[in-house]
Amino acid sequence: MIQLSFDGKSDSLSQEIGEEAARQIEQKKYIGEWQRITPDGLEKSGKLNLDQNYIFKGDNLPLLHSLNHVLKGKLKLIYIDPPYNTGKTFFGYSDSMAHDEWLRFMKNRLEIAKELLHETGTIFISIDINEMAYLKVMCDEIFERSNFVGEIIWETASDNNARQISNQHEYVLCYAKERSNLKKWKVKSEKINHIVKQYDEIKKVLGNVDPSIIQKALRAWINGMKKSREIDLSGVSHYSYVDAIGVFYPGNSANTRSGGYDMDLIHPVTGKVCKKPLNGYRWPEKTFREADERGDVLWPGDEKGIPKIKKRIETATELLKGYYYEDNRGSTKALSKMLGEKKFHNPKSLNLLQKIIRFASGNDDIILDFFGGSGSTAHAVMNINNEDGSNRKFILIEKTDFAEEVMIPRLQQVMTEEIINFAKLQSEPKGNMFDYVEGKDTVLDQFYSLK
Repeated sequence: MIQLSFDGKSDSLSQEIGEEAARQIEQKKYIGEWQRITPDGLEKSGKLNLDQNYIFKGDNLPLLHSLNHVLKGKLKLIYIDPPYNTGKTFFGYSDSMAHDEWLRFMKNRLEIAKELLHETGTIFISIDINEMAYLKVMCDEIFERSNFVGEIIWETASDNNARQISNQHEYVLCYAKERSNLKKWKVKSEKINHIVKQYDEIKKVLGNVDPSIIQKALRAWINGMKKSREIDLSGVSHYSYVDAIGVFYPGNSANTRSGGYDMDLIHPVTGKVCKKPLNGYRWPEKTFREADERGDVLWPGDEKGIPKIKKRIETATELLKGYYYEDNRGSTKALSKMLGEKKFHNPKSLNLLQKIIRFASGNDDIILDFFGGSGSTAHAVMNINNEDGSNRKFILIEKTDFAEEVMIPRLQQVMTEEIINFAKLQSEPKGNMFDYVEGKDTVLDQFYSLK
């Protein structure tokens, strides 16, 4: 057990936080009347079930314990953007706690979050430099150090008022319930859409011309984006070749170590055997022949070169990388425009959240965010569902008035057919939960009385 010092005292972190948690959980709480969010307002909810979305206004600690009655061990993805403890105040929200208080606050919630995770589940936690090191040590204790998946360094707007070092980045820590259970994360690349769109526009403008002319124009555009960073094409900028079929790049034919495939590939023009890679080919002859029939082999000018199989841009995949760049001032401007005025400081990037959700969750999973803030996680889930037809759901918890003043108005503008239920945590019972819940296996059946 890691020992952390609070105000000069050395004590068990689990004991300190366990006592504080027990006092809060013992206080009986109730869920108020359920309301359904519509684009035009709120109406009384119908029957509740797990195939719907939920927003709660209230303290997330008792709500998490109640969620655990229904969803323990079932969540594939939790994302949270907790207080950074910067000591600043934004729109009436004070982001300032004593350091030991912040540690207890986070420990309480991360321990129950771990219980909610599926055996193949992960949690992503946004944080900045103020508490990052302490959060990392705490998560190593709660989730175990062996379950640390990695971190994303998010480069965003610079701090131009720094006295010494200008801070330009935040962190997103990722832990697994059990890392050995995770499969390799790989998804279809989203960045390729930019190249495909530009390719289509170039073809439309230039018409039926030689592919080499289209290739030249496409490469000029890609190089321009790489210099300006207007569009992030990292990891896909090598898709800059064009033939009669479309955009591709020639994959490396050489095996990475000795013992590759040895075969004679006859050049279609010279009729001679092409040069072979030093360690042999990385794919068998059958794969080459099938690719050649599809027009997916890039033959060298003569037999002195090595044939390569074309990797079509439509098949491009990407990994979740540990570095991400986006100036988040754009997110603030976009949200302010939606709401008609600035009501929230520094909402999280929809692009980054959508990337995390695509990699770390499946089409029918529930995504939990118990520091809901402006509703970015819900917005990201809805965007993904609308784009690819998936059926991911979200549960968001937000303690402050941001729930009604920012989150709900934001989601009302982007929702389509989603069912989103809203309820508040309160100290006195109002209404009868059993009027709205279908059975003990549906969500929130034990929310009427938290103990």
